[in-house]
Amino acid sequence: MRLTNLETGRPPAALSPDWPDYAEMMLTLLAPHIEDLSVDAIATLDSAPFPAPKTVQAAIVTGSAHGVYEDTPWMEGLFDFIREAGAQKIPVIGICFGHQAVAKAYGAVVQKSNKGWGIGRHEYDVFAAPNWMDPLPSKQFSLAVSHQDLVETLPAGA
Repeated sequence: MRLTNLETGRPPAALSPDWPDYAEMMLTLLAPHIEDLSVDAIATLDSAPFPAPKTVQAAIVTGSAHGVYEDTPWMEGLFDFIREAGAQKIPVIGICFGHQAVAKAYGAVVQKSNKGWGIGRHEYDVFAAPNWMDPLPSKQFSLAVSHQDLVETLPAGA
C-alpha cells in the first residue's frame, strides 16, 4: 500500500535526530501492520503541489503548530484536497491538526479552546465501538495530550 503523507508540520527540533519527519514516523508505526507499505511525503507546509486525489491510495494529514483557522497559503488547497479525496472515496486520516483540518474541510467549527492549553494525561471514554475496536479492552483509555484547539461542532454526516 502507498500512503501519501501530507506534511502540515514537522516534529520538534529535539526529535529530529531520531525522527526527521512525520512520514518516517508513520512508516515505522504502520509498516509492521500493513504489508508492502510505502510512504510518499508531500511538503504541504512548504506549498508543495497536492497530488491529484485519484493518484492516491490513502492519505494522512499530520499534526502542525498551525491552527486550521489561520490564513496560510497552503491551507485552502489542503481543504480542497480533503473534500476531493472524500468525493472519490479515498481514505484520509487526520492526526491532531489533521483531524481538525478534515472536520473544517467538511464544515465543522474549529477554534481555540476557551480553557487554554490541554497538557498532560487525558482520559477518554468510548461511547460507541466500531468493529475494528473488537475486542474492546476497556471503555476508557488515556493519552498524553498537548493541544489548544477544538473541533466544536461535527461536520454534516459525521
